Amino acid sequence: MTITVTITVTITVTITVYATVTITQKKKKKERKERSKEKEIKKNKKIYNIYTCAFRCKPLSDPW
Repeated sequence: MTITVTITVTITVTITVYATVTITQKKKKKERKERSKEKEIKKNKKIYNIYTCAFRCKPLSDPW
C-alpha cells in the first residue's frame, strides 16, 4: 500500500516538475525571440535615420 502511494506521488511530482520546467523554457525562448526582434527593429530604425539624415542634412563642407 505505501509503496503504491510512494510511486504514485513520485510520478506525479516528476510530471509536475517536468511540465513546469518545459513551460518556463518555452516562455524564456519566446521572450528572447521578442527581444531580438525589438533589437532588430531598433537597429533598422537607426540605419534608416542615418541614411535619411545623410540625404536631408547638408554636409558641413558644402558651400552655401
